Amino acid sequence: MERPRRPGQQVVRGPAMLVTAYFAFVVLLAACLGLELSRCQAKPPGRACSNPSFLRFQLDFYQVYFLALAADWLQAPYLYKLYQHYHFLEGQIAILYVCGLASTVLFGLVSSSLVDWLGRKKSCVLFPSLTPYAV
Repeated sequence: MERPRRPGQQVVRGPAMLVTAYFAFVVLLAACLGLELSRCQAKPPGRACSNPSFLRFQLDFYQVYFLALAADWLQAPYLYKLYQHYHFLEGQIAILYVCGLASTVLFGLVSSSLVDWLGRKKSCVLFPSLTPYAV
């Protein structure tokens, strides 16, 4: 059920919303690239940014990482259709997506600190035992 609109209030839908989303993505991507490049240029030579073996490893890692990330993103429209099939409202679906992204951000911050504190081996043992309780 949608909220009633005030007279003269417009709802952004269709291509305008898509253009806004792409514009925000491009701006954020440009900001990230700018910050990363300025950080790499600020480092003295001999650091990780100029090490050819590290750059090769980084390129190999990012190719696989972005492929897995794209696969994860591609399932979002199918989940949306699945939620629609089970008669979820559009607002409920939006809340599910926002809560999922927020939990990823919050638990990502906590888990990285936890891995630093426990170490990789203990974290790898702990992760599968905690995964069933994540949902």
